[in-house]
Amino acid sequence: MMEDWIALAIRSSKEMAAASPVERGGADAEFVKRSYEEHWGRRIEGIRKKIAAGETVAHILANIRSQPHLVQANRVAEAITKNLLADFNETTSAGKPTSRLGACGSRFVAQPNFDPMSAIYQHALSADVIVELGAGPGWNLFNLSTYLGKAIQRKRLFGLEFSDAGLEIIKILAEHENLPIEAHFFDYRNPDLSMLPETGRLLIFSHHSLEQVEEISPLLHQKIATRPEPTKLIHCEPIGWQRFPELYKARVRQNDDLFKAMVVRRFDDLHAPHAVAMCAAINSWRAKYNRNAMDCVNKHVNAKRFVVREAIYDFTHVYNSNPVNPSTYLEIDVISPGAAVP
Repeated sequence: MMEDWIALAIRSSKEMAAASPVERGGADAEFVKRSYEEHWGRRIEGIRKKIAAGETVAHILANIRSQPHLVQANRVAEAITKNLLADFNETTSAGKPTSRLGACGSRFVAQPNFDPMSAIYQHALSADVIVELGAGPGWNLFNLSTYLGKAIQRKRLFGLEFSDAGLEIIKILAEHENLPIEAHFFDYRNPDLSMLPETGRLLIFSHHSLEQVEEISPLLHQKIATRPEPTKLIHCEPIGWQRFPELYKARVRQNDDLFKAMVVRRFDDLHAPHAVAMCAAINSWRAKYNRNAMDCVNKHVNAKRFVVREAIYDFTHVYNSNPVNPSTYLEIDVISPGAAVP
């Protein structure tokens, strides 16, 4: 009974050490006020400096963390995470967990803890040239310009897009804000990167755009691999299922019978390993989504022209909430011709 459980919890709580204000019965008003004063007070001087430098309010707010951590160590959450998320123990190369504790439907659940666009923003800080493949109306590039603030004026941004309407929107908005964002036609099946400068540190990224092209041209990654300057390539695309040979072979061979059988059986055990990848492969087959991007990347990895620095497979996030079309984040360093592999 819930009443018995609550009574037991109350008795057990008396045995807890007073390790935090919460465990002592809750933070009082003075504690909360002091915490906020310290948290926001540390930012005042930085905000004044940005204002003096002519930064916009949008840029300043984009760089402020909005939620202060009143309790640095929450032992209850840590204990639940340790027991509940034992199978969700992947971390990024920086040691940060890719999953975190959440709640839904009165149950504790694992939630994604990785934001691919935030990672792309961080790499944009050190890039001279930033390129989005399949940029659409430039949503990601304009958000990026807000994050960069005045620093964007020292960079060149390119929105490469297949649709005329998307290109026109990029041009209209960039001109309206006087932003250094160029719009150029781009086709994954016949990729042209000749408009990009040959010098400068380059960041190229795609976010759920090549997914819609069943077969991208191998020339895209060949051209990127020949870049003479330091280049970072990031794909955030629903291609993680392609790492499984059986799924990849079935998809390339258009094995309709196998995929029809998978559609029938995919609900047998949704907790089975790689169930998400199987559903993603089915989605790719039904929508005729991309089936060869991972192969294009792996050819240059095997040739030691690409080094994968980060690989996070099959997850949803704030920019993609579709669990049967999950994102995979690949962060790649392009090794310049003649350079040694680090």
